[in-house]
Amino acid sequence: QQNPPDENERGWMTITPGKTLFGIRYDDNGAVVVNNTLVMGCVPDPQSAYGIKLQVSPSSPVKKLVLVMCSRDNEDEAYVIDTGNNRIVSRDVVPKHWQIINWVSWSPDERFALIAAAGEITMGDMAFVNLNSGISQEIHFKNFTNTRGIDPTKTAYDRLQDFDPDKLRWTSPTRFHLNMDVRCNPYERGEGCYDKIISTHPVEVNLTPFRIAYVVTPASPRAPTTGRKLSTRFPSQVSGADDCKFCGLWKAVTGGRLMGRRADDYAGKTGNPYCGCDYLRITKVTPSKLKLSIGSEYQGNINWAADGDKVINNADAIYLRPMNGKLVASFVSPNFYATHGMDFTYRITSELKGGNEMLFSVWCSIRGGETEKATYVKINE
Repeated sequence: QQNPPDENERGWMTITPGKTLFGIRYDDNGAVVVNNTLVMGCVPDPQSAYGIKLQVSPSSPVKKLVLVMCSRDNEDEAYVIDTGNNRIVSRDVVPKHWQIINWVSWSPDERFALIAAAGEITMGDMAFVNLNSGISQEIHFKNFTNTRGIDPTKTAYDRLQDFDPDKLRWTSPTRFHLNMDVRCNPYERGEGCYDKIISTHPVEVNLTPFRIAYVVTPASPRAPTTGRKLSTRFPSQVSGADDCKFCGLWKAVTGGRLMGRRADDYAGKTGNPYCGCDYLRITKVTPSKLKLSIGSEYQGNINWAADGDKVINNADAIYLRPMNGKLVASFVSPNFYATHGMDFTYRITSELKGGNEMLFSVWCSIRGGETEKATYVKINE
């Protein structure tokens, strides 16, 4: 049965379990099926930080191709589907560990498709897929963020670069043009600075043979662009939430591993046993930056980890940012968990549950990805 889907950014549509769109069936068990062939699994997860969902792009003008994407917390999966002939055109086109924005650009002869990475610091990364062979390849651009110098006392992430996907222009069936814009990073420097373009760098990409050409002299900065969004699936950190409701002292009341093996329920312990997060303290640094401190309880006393005890690569502490009514953070550390000095990626999500309760989740890339969740109650402002 064909059901009207929910439409979102750039005309992309969301299919809910039990519905069908363009011949793409989304079963209640999470199976995505085309012409009785399983494409992928996209199992809804109520514990997901951002909500796992199945999304479909608008169809291409000639061959009626669509990109069907399973959006997940940590990694997306997407396939090109020929809706005219009800068949799968390509394997998963999303590079490993990538998330992508709701955007796809088809070459004039629809031989190639372009996708773009989502995230804070993506440097404008893209990938393309050859729809004849089904082979995809990543596109990484030159780093322009340091061309005009950054105060060395500030974080290396004070600037970011990206491009406006809606202004990318194909100049031939195998070549396209875009402008790579250097902007202030609002996740580090605060809301509002992203609108100002620091510098613009024209780029031309040829897909076969693959070649990237840069204009030697950057173009002059343009006027601020209105209505422009960051190249990330999720809105910027200004979400309308009163983030200071998160500020204060929190104590863990329940906890445990939700993915991977359970370890005897941690002998009745609460919180996250791997990071020693018996207590959390959240303090506001700027409107878009909140500091997270971690405390463990020993003989009735709270022992707070000093700045630097938990080594966070390229940062002096763990900083959270508001997003979609939650607080989130992503970082790499050799010792946030007891990993014997080995670097792993961590993603933290804090979500208010009403009253004085907060759900605190830590995803770690160890063993392919595991999530720990615990509930905290506020005990002091």
